[in-house]
Amino acid sequence: MKIFYTTLVLACLLSANTIEAQMPRNNLDEYSENEYSIYATVGASNFQHSPAKGGETKGSLGFGGGLAYICNVSSRLGISLGLELSSFRGETFYKSLQETYEAIDNQGTRMEYIYSIDNYREKQNMMLLSLPVMMRVIIPTGNRAGVYLAGGIKFGFPVVSKAKISGENITSTGYYKEEHIPYSKLPEHGFFSGQSISDEKSNIRGFTTMTTFSVETGMRFALEKKALYAGVYFDYCPNSPNLSKNTHPLNYFGNISYKSVLNSSLSSKPNLMSVGLKVQFSMF
Repeated sequence: MKIFYTTLVLACLLSANTIEAQMPRNNLDEYSENEYSIYATVGASNFQHSPAKGGETKGSLGFGGGLAYICNVSSRLGISLGLELSSFRGETFYKSLQETYEAIDNQGTRMEYIYSIDNYREKQNMMLLSLPVMMRVIIPTGNRAGVYLAGGIKFGFPVVSKAKISGENITSTGYYKEEHIPYSKLPEHGFFSGQSISDEKSNIRGFTTMTTFSVETGMRFALEKKALYAGVYFDYCPNSPNLSKNTHPLNYFGNISYKSVLNSSLSSKPNLMSVGLKVQFSMF
C-alpha cells in the first residue's frame, strides 16, 4: 500500500507539471506552496444493492469531515493528501418479507423454517475512515475568485458498519417433513406469531478496505493568507467486497436473531455512493 501511495503521488505530480506547462499564463494571485485545510460535507448517500422478493432501497443523509494538506505545484495546480471520516447511510424496505430455508432446531432436528415480516425496515450505517489522494485545478474567474476542479481516489477503512431492523406482525413456523406437521405456537422453540420489533441492532459483516473514486467542483474565494472553497462532490465505490451471505433477516440456528439483509442471499453486492455539498477552509 505504501509503494502504491508513493507511486500515485509521483504520477500526479508529473501530470500536474505537464498540464501546467501547457496552460496559458495569466496574472494570478500569489500562492503558497503549502496549504492546510479543514472541510465538512453533507449529502445523500446510499448502499446501492438490489434486494430480492420485492424489496426497495433508498438513500439517506450522510455527513463527513476531514483534514487535508495541499502541495501547490503552482497557483493553479495542487496535490492534496488528507484524512477523512464520512458516513454512508441507506434504507431497505419490504412491505411483506417472506422466506423459507432449512435450519436445525434447538434439539438438533432438521426442519424448514418459514417466516414472514410485515413492514420490514432496515437502516444501514457505515463510518468510513479514508486517506484521499486528489489532484486540484483552479481556473481564475476574477481578481479574488476562481472555479476549482478536483478528482482522485480515497482508500477507505470501515470503522463502523451496523444496521437497525424494525418489523411488524412477525410470524414464524417450523415444518418437519418427516412428521408432515408445521409448528407455529412454540415460542421456546422459535415458533411464534404476531410479534413486532423496533431498532434491533446487527453488525454488517464483511466490509474491508475499499477504494472510492471522487470528483469535486465549485468556487474558490481568495482571502488574506486564506481561502474558502464551496462546491459539490460525488463519491462512488465500485469495488465493495462480497459480504458474508450465510445469514437471514430473521436468523434461526437454535435461537432467534435479526441480521442485516446485506448479509443474506436476498441482497446483491452493495456499492457505496454519496453526492452532496462541501465547504473547505484553507490557511497558507
